[in-house]
Amino acid sequence: MAGPRVVSYSTRFLGANQENLLRWSGSLARFGVASGAAVLFIAECLPPAKTDLFCKLPVVGSYWKAYEAKDEE
Repeated sequence: MAGPRVVSYSTRFLGANQENLLRWSGSLARFGVASGAAVLFIAECLPPAKTDLFCKLPVVGSYWKAYEAKDEE
């Protein structure tokens, strides 16, 4: 007679288990940071992005305010 049957379950999220998610998380984070930087770099040329987004940044917002004043002159 066979012994007790052991059943193990693996938790999956969108078809990937925990090991795969941990393996890919670093790459996905770097890809997200690079994509966000590219979007911000491209959006810097748009006037609404300058006034609504970049000028309101706490530390470096004064750079775009001075840059915007030079454009108006």
